Amino acid sequence: GFWDEIIEMWKSHELPSDFQSQNKWINAGTAYRRLVEPLDIADYYRIFKGKGNYLSDGRPTRYKVLEKWMEEKERTRYSSRARGHRTKPASLTENSKFWAYVEEAVKDLKNLKNGQHQSLQNLQEFERNVEMM
Repeated sequence: GFWDEIIEMWKSHELPSDFQSQNKWINAGTAYRRLVEPLDIADYYRIFKGKGNYLSDGRPTRYKVLEKWMEEKERTRYSSRARGHRTKPASLTENSKFWAYVEEAVKDLKNLKNGQHQSLQNLQEFERNVEMM
């Protein structure tokens, strides 16, 4: 796809050295990630029927790279300002991985019902993360 090609071009130094820090590309990549990644998450869990973990096994590199570019830009943007930055996202779906966390929580809940008590810790961590959103 388009973003896979862009990332390959960036990796092979075919794009300007500051490409990944340009606002228009950061914003476009972030919008793409927020719109499309939840669909890829749903597709992953539909295909694998709860047997895998999207975040550790199935997340495409393009999303990892686009997220890294956004985080690096935010880090430089906020370190250059005296004011603090927003600590909570405007919506739950601002985190494009949110639905992967939900899918893993559903699996943990099923495991807990089947007596696998180590899943309780994962569910408690999920609950803490959601409360912080």
